[in-house]
Amino acid sequence: MYEKLDALIIIAIRNGYSPLNDRAVNKEADRIAQSTSRLTFRVIDGRLQSLRRKKLILWQRKRPMGWRIVEDQLNEENQR
Repeated sequence: MYEKLDALIIIAIRNGYSPLNDRAVNKEADRIAQSTSRLTFRVIDGRLQSLRRKKLILWQRKRPMGWRIVEDQLNEENQR
């Protein structure tokens, strides 16, 4: 049910966009929200937290602040 949304979230993050503001993510989340009686942003937030618990993404507090792909973050640290 969430595979497409998870992929869109990863793409949005990789492209430097907030998944909460990405048009494609919101469109897919809205489709899921209508079938589950949840709010769209709650669907997105739930998937963000699920991906975070799976250690696929992380929230970076230092500048630039925001969501990051874990493998991209590890590659950046290894290049230093």
